[in-house]
Amino acid sequence: MRRNLLLSAAGAVALTLVSAVAVSASVSPSLLDKLNATLSAPVANGVDQRQKDYNQALHDEIVKLEERVTALEKSAGSSPPPAPLPMSALWTAGMEAGTLDEWKQGLPAGGGEYNDGTGASITSMAAARTGTYGLRQTADAAVGGNATRMFRWAETRSHTRTIQGAWYRFPANIFPGAPSNFFNLAQFKSVDPLNPSTNVPAWVLGLKVRDNLNYLYLAEHDLTNGNWISHNAPAGVNLPAAGTWVWIEMELHQSDTTTGRVIVRSGTDRASLTTVLDKRNVQTKATGHENVWSTNCYPGEGTTQGGSTTITVDVDDVEISAVVAPTVPGLPR
Repeated sequence: MRRNLLLSAAGAVALTLVSAVAVSASVSPSLLDKLNATLSAPVANGVDQRQKDYNQALHDEIVKLEERVTALEKSAGSSPPPAPLPMSALWTAGMEAGTLDEWKQGLPAGGGEYNDGTGASITSMAAARTGTYGLRQTADAAVGGNATRMFRWAETRSHTRTIQGAWYRFPANIFPGAPSNFFNLAQFKSVDPLNPSTNVPAWVLGLKVRDNLNYLYLAEHDLTNGNWISHNAPAGVNLPAAGTWVWIEMELHQSDTTTGRVIVRSGTDRASLTTVLDKRNVQTKATGHENVWSTNCYPGEGTTQGGSTTITVDVDDVEISAVVAPTVPGLPR
């Protein structure tokens, strides 16, 4: 019985303090006076020791909580409010060891580098946005088929909804040219986990040029008939000038039917990204497959950058996080 009374007292104190803090950030002195009077009064007929215990517990709790409120008031007056907690990352890569070992972490091999022809991914001090090293990806577009891709699949195996993002810098605008007219910056592939050599690009994030600026587009691969559908960023939604670091992320909701979703966001400030494209009710992988993500320097034949067919992409501070709640427009993720 006494334990229940104390619990009731704590609950009453909590409610009292919520109201008090909202109004005046302190406990009413008159309430303490009344309690003190109750404690000093003699026990009358019908009032046993349990009532005094109750009053005593209530008084003690209010005094303690009043002291805490006063301390919080002083702290709030001298310190800025705490920053919102960032989304928890599943995996990050800053290349600060001067190697690409972070890309292999997990599973025990959760990703890695895959090159064709002259394509190469290296760590470079010249590609660092923060710290000492970043990732520099290069490939020659004089002929087709040269490419470099840095893959991660550990996170998409363990989570069906993920956000894959990184800071990118293009030393000069990238111009996809004839005959290929494409540049593959990042992608989600559909892969057979029992036979990884059976894989196909499902969603490709590419670059085009307008208004003397690069802009993003999504190439959707119809996994039933093999056709490709291109979705361009809206007019005016371009990347910043060449040489500027820009955050680009792809949110994936995996589905082997038509319940998936692919969202692309970008911006120079992660706190206020622009939603560039949002494709809902889509298929992201074939039946029995899994999605994997890669960031690439994959130019089609004829692509140029700064008048050269040698294409360079700098990447740093890569992050993959889990989508912990449905994305609702206007609300933080």
